[in-house]
Amino acid sequence: MDGGPGRAFGSVFIGENAYGSRGPAHANRKNALRLEIEVLSKNLKKQFVLSLAVALLAPLVAFATATPAIAQAAPEASTSAEATTEAPAKTAHKVHVVIITNRLTYQPPTLVVHVGDVVEWINKDLYIHTVTSTDGKTFDSGNIYPKRSWRYKAVRKGTYDYSCTPHPDMKGKLIVR
Repeated sequence: MDGGPGRAFGSVFIGENAYGSRGPAHANRKNALRLEIEVLSKNLKKQFVLSLAVALLAPLVAFATATPAIAQAAPEASTSAEATTEAPAKTAHKVHVVIITNRLTYQPPTLVVHVGDVVEWINKDLYIHTVTSTDGKTFDSGNIYPKRSWRYKAVRKGTYDYSCTPHPDMKGKLIVR
């Protein structure tokens, strides 16, 4: 025996020793577990902070990148004699809706609108989607998060094919007359 609080049993020492435990293997295992717990704790803290940041920033980014609603300007008052005659009625522009479905499709897949009309794509899927013209220049919604929408005002006549950047098999067509 070494005179410590433990006792020898055969060639195996049982009880406390200079390592403060049941031997060097136990101390190493204990230290390894302590280090592993510290690493896991740090990783969980990082994941929590990242998920919190994403949860807080995603709506702000979506709000900042969304196109604001189209507002009509009030007609200016005029003091000239021409102001007494009525101006011809303006053609009312329509708002058309395209639904981004959970089947990775745009509904309707083809939409015909007139110059000045507004098209609103509403994401009813669980995933982020985009509405990006195939020429890459005419329009690009950026990310449309679930339960969010994006609006585009048709300004030029033409036929515009578009797709979803993360899901290139999602295709649609916008025809502006």
